[in-house]
Amino acid sequence: MVDNQSNFLKEENRNGYFVSANMKKIWFKQLKMLSVIATICDKYNIKYFAVCGTLIGAIRENGFIPWDDDIDIGMTRENAIKFMQVAKDELPIDYSLVGLNFTRKLFRPHLQLREKNTTCLVKADYKLKYCKGLWVDIFIFDKFPSNDYENNKFRAKLSKLNRILHYYTFHRLSSQNSLKRFVKLFLVRLYVFLHGGFNRLNNYYNNYCMKFNELKDNYYYDYLSFKPYRVLKIPFDTFDELIDHVFEFTTIKIPAKYNQALEPEYGNDYMVRKKMKTGHGDIFVDLNKSYLEYENLSKKKFNELFQN
Repeated sequence: MVDNQSNFLKEENRNGYFVSANMKKIWFKQLKMLSVIATICDKYNIKYFAVCGTLIGAIRENGFIPWDDDIDIGMTRENAIKFMQVAKDELPIDYSLVGLNFTRKLFRPHLQLREKNTTCLVKADYKLKYCKGLWVDIFIFDKFPSNDYENNKFRAKLSKLNRILHYYTFHRLSSQNSLKRFVKLFLVRLYVFLHGGFNRLNNYYNNYCMKFNELKDNYYYDYLSFKPYRVLKIPFDTFDELIDHVFEFTTIKIPAKYNQALEPEYGNDYMVRKKMKTGHGDIFVDLNKSYLEYENLSKKKFNELFQN
């Protein structure tokens, strides 16, 4: 953790890992985006909290994990809905919400706050039309029943829909030969068509994730809309009490019972530093140009962005 904001943008060796000045600029912008989210949440009494690597970083490093490349926060579905309702009027003009039903023809069952005048691309973005600026992830936590039979049945349906909607959006990433890819895409598109089209099926998926959110007991939390086939059993009271925690030169909300949020996903040794690749794969970032300037690249030119 740096001592103050003025020193933050300098390159540094953090716990034996080199953090470049360019990465510091990315982190700085993401912290600014976090501040925008926090301001809106404070104004409307909306609860948000650090999750995933950001929560580990807060607890272990008082800031970013040295090799992390984004900020991950969470909201329960109830709070996420409130945030979506007010964000359209409260967000500065430079920012856009992506995901859920904000973006046509894009299956992204969580929210992202994106900065319009920057570029942050992953290989899956080729030919997709949406705001592809620098982002902060907002994962949505839903309830699921502790009864294994109900839970398995619920997740089986979600997983099927997840696979269909994901392939509909990201079929260009398929490694299958052209005939198998064509047949699978045809079947997926036929299924989507017969169920009212992409937007209707995407809305159904998001609504189905809420099936058990009225439960008052015998439930766990998970951001299951993101990966319904992976089961996290986060105790029901994990997000009841949130506290401010140091994060770089600012603070971030974390669950007071943060161990309950981290152990189901990372085990009981999350305080041990283990350098790992991020889940995003290769990323291309340009903080000085809008993503629109990269919108019409050929596939060859697009792939070349990730070679440096």
